[in-house]
Amino acid sequence: MGRVVRLETQVVPGAGANEVSPPAPEAVIQAAAKSVESGDYSAAAEVLLTLDVQNVPATLRTLADLLLGIVLLRQGRADEAAAQGGGTIETTDDMDAAFEGADVVYPKSWGRLDLFTDEPAALADAARYTDWICDERRMGLAKPDSLYMHCLPADRGTEVTDAVIDGPHSVVYDEAENRMHTGKALCALTMGGYSA
Repeated sequence: MGRVVRLETQVVPGAGANEVSPPAPEAVIQAAAKSVESGDYSAAAEVLLTLDVQNVPATLRTLADLLLGIVLLRQGRADEAAAQGGGTIETTDDMDAAFEGADVVYPKSWGRLDLFTDEPAALADAARYTDWICDERRMGLAKPDSLYMHCLPADRGTEVTDAVIDGPHSVVYDEAENRMHTGKALCALTMGGYSA
């Protein structure tokens, strides 16, 4: 039995009869989230690959990356990659257990994917889970020389406390600087003049 992946597209005004615009990023992400929810991870991956990343706002790109990470994890690819590097991946619903003895913590967002496009509902839901935050107590569960990472921007007071993101374990600004240099290198490689 085959599966159907349906995304809405729009005809570009003034364009040729066969030219359509890519589906709206919100529609792509909602379709992928529904596929993840139903357990059809291959369909979710196919849907996410239709994103026109040049025209996706940063917040939606982060959500798409998160969904793709879930898809890869569920498909076992992440486990295979970890094993090749001598590591393992463990999934837990206990945030304290995840921090216990960690070398690096990379908490991102705790919001429900199905509420991402419904801000009032997302805020109401987030209010019920205020204890899901990276704070000093949780960082104390990690190794003494652990690192706190985040791709930024971080939602201070919701995802992380000021004491953690501005504290001695945080490497978020080094991480952001590295991302800037990586982006510049990709621009140089893709705009000509340099070869890999």
